[in-house]
Amino acid sequence: MASSAASMDPGQPALQRLHILPFAEADNLLAGRSRIDVMAPELRRKRSCNEVVKLGDVLRHENLDFAVIKCEPEEGLLGIDTDYFVDGSPLVSFEKIQFSAWGPCEMSSDALFSECLVGYFRGEFAPYGTEGAKRVRFFYSSMTFQVGDIYLQVEATEPAGLGVVTNMTEIFAGWDKTPEF
Repeated sequence: MASSAASMDPGQPALQRLHILPFAEADNLLAGRSRIDVMAPELRRKRSCNEVVKLGDVLRHENLDFAVIKCEPEEGLLGIDTDYFVDGSPLVSFEKIQFSAWGPCEMSSDALFSECLVGYFRGEFAPYGTEGAKRVRFFYSSMTFQVGDIYLQVEATEPAGLGVVTNMTEIFAGWDKTPEF
């Protein structure tokens, strides 16, 4: 998995904080090593190359994948004063995810999927594990987000937790038909 494209723009702000977590598969392979020690060489490389780091970036070192789950500001360069955080449960790769949607015009499940969700998982945000995907989008149960004029809520995930859609995830989407009160 490639990381963000290099940026030699010295006008980019330095990140104050960076929180990275391993994917569950990588966490199982750490064999007792500290997360920060494993990722330190890649983080040093990004800092010395002035690569821009963004929310959702996938970082890889020793074939272990981590992702940027939070950074302040939302993108910037790693600096000598950047604080690093690596605590938290590993990211899960969803086997299944279910979305409900609402908006100005009702859509069928097929239309919702093809006109809304497919585009949300394209380009550098392609599903985790897809060749060329550089960044991931994070989801968790009850999360609400917007794509165009459509609002979506994550109704359920399997397994539970903060995680990502992969190229193997089964995606279910339906229009919320709950009447207004």
